[in-house]
Amino acid sequence: MLATIGIAILFAFAGTLLAALWTFLIGFAGTPGARLGHALVPDENWHDEAGEIDVRGNVSLAGLIFRVIGQAYAALAFCALAVGFTGNLLMRRPDPVGWILWLAAFFISVLPSLFAAKDAARKTEKKTQDVAITFTLSIAAIGFWIFVAFPWLMRAGWGWLPLV
Repeated sequence: MLATIGIAILFAFAGTLLAALWTFLIGFAGTPGARLGHALVPDENWHDEAGEIDVRGNVSLAGLIFRVIGQAYAALAFCALAVGFTGNLLMRRPDPVGWILWLAAFFISVLPSLFAAKDAARKTEKKTQDVAITFTLSIAAIGFWIFVAFPWLMRAGWGWLPLV
């Protein structure tokens, strides 16, 4: 049991460092959607990249949708890595308190989206990525448990990753 707790602590430390780096990948993955425009119906607080008020409501919604798709794919890739690593570790070394590792893997898998959401919450002027990350965080949290329950879904979309 103590060995499992020690592994969970090491896993959490290394996973947190990797999650901080993965946060940049999530932001980059949503960039094409951000280029399409800003989200929601524009008002005085919604501006395009040049600072002009965005009046393209349909393009803005499309931008949000594409941004969420890109960010969610990158966030779910990180979830797939966490699920794959944890599953492989527990297959080699079954442990009655393996749930501790699954809990650590869950928190690690949502960290990149959580870091980005924290950054978005600080901003006073919201942009497409700030709105999209709230959806991405929810998708990552739900997606982790779906991957645990249905590993074939994880392999279908992210089979190119190691450990998946």
